Amino acid sequence: MDTKLAKFKSGVPALITLLGLTAGCMDSTEPAETMFWQGSFQPPAQLAGGMAMMSEANITIIAVEVEGADEGDRLDWLVRTGSCDDPGNPLAPADAFPFLLLGEAGRAEAQAVLYRRVGDADVYAGQVLADAADGGGVLACADLVRVQP
Repeated sequence: MDTKLAKFKSGVPALITLLGLTAGCMDSTEPAETMFWQGSFQPPAQLAGGMAMMSEANITIIAVEVEGADEGDRLDWLVRTGSCDDPGNPLAPADAFPFLLLGEAGRAEAQAVLYRRVGDADVYAGQVLADAADGGGVLACADLVRVQP
């Protein structure tokens, strides 16, 4: 898992760059500071990977990458207010976060777009959940910590 985590951490800047490029395509007349958050899944997570989030003007883009589940598994994910130790309400309804379908080597990634700016919090809780049919329990959580670009 350590090599998987290191591999993800090296990919986080690429995720943030991708988020920035995607958001740059949106037309915005509101001048607003772009905010970034990132985090890796922490022990006792059953998966490696993490999340990155970018918010500006009237859009928030969230990317997730997971590794270490069984090929063909379907996992849900979401972001909540608060931290992994004290998660709050989801930022959006569950259907705003497309499910993860694990492919080759048990890897998957997905992106969610919320057409609003999220609050200027220092941390959010990014959770990966078992499919609701399997009980929907939290398999991994990442504290998405605000970072300066």
